[in-house]
Amino acid sequence: MQDIVGLHNDEIMNGIFTLKEVDSVVYEVDCMMVDKEVLAEDRTTVTSVKVNNVVECFRLHEIFFDKKGYLTYLMDYMKSIEKALEGNNATADEISVFKTNSRQFGQKRLLRNLMNINSIWVKIWTRTACKVVLMRNREDGVTPYVSLWKHGLLEKTD
Repeated sequence: MQDIVGLHNDEIMNGIFTLKEVDSVVYEVDCMMVDKEVLAEDRTTVTSVKVNNVVECFRLHEIFFDKKGYLTYLMDYMKSIEKALEGNNATADEISVFKTNSRQFGQKRLLRNLMNINSIWVKIWTRTACKVVLMRNREDGVTPYVSLWKHGLLEKTD
């Protein structure tokens, strides 16, 4: 799947991962920590480090927002998705469903739990409204998962 509003139509998810649809507006994807071998600074020693499989697979980079900054970004991103939907000939009903469901999800789940977000990730080269991947832990406090805005994704066609 590609970012619908990113500058490069970045791949942000693929068939390797299982998507769980939430409230007809967000996909959640469970992550896991995996070992990755990296070359040490001396360029002769290989060490193993733990990395998040989703972050590693899509080459995401952590960014930082305060609450106000994130909410400002989110409003701009939602407008960008709406424009992209219009540009992709979505019906008025589809756009209305997106706006209603995203507003409800934002108020009920996102804003109430904003402090529970572990980290925020993006592709490094994107500079404008683009897919932001939110990472949190499941109720067990251990299992990481990411959230992606469903309407901000396009099926990749090769």
